[in-house]
Amino acid sequence: MNCVTDVSPPAVPPDILDYPTSTDMVVREFSNVTLRCAANGSPRPNITWRREYGALLQLPDGREGE
Repeated sequence: MNCVTDVSPPAVPPDILDYPTSTDMVVREFSNVTLRCAANGSPRPNITWRREYGALLQLPDGREGE
């Protein structure tokens, strides 16, 4: 007889921390904008920024939307 014990921590749903700027934003093309977001959870949530129709945002350092 085999016994298997799962010792992984229980999953905790993501909790998005509210920022005063968490609203729709409109900016001129090529203008700078700062988007802030923080979330807690287990496993740790991955935050990704996308445009209205789903395209990833291109960040100045070459990364896409993370």
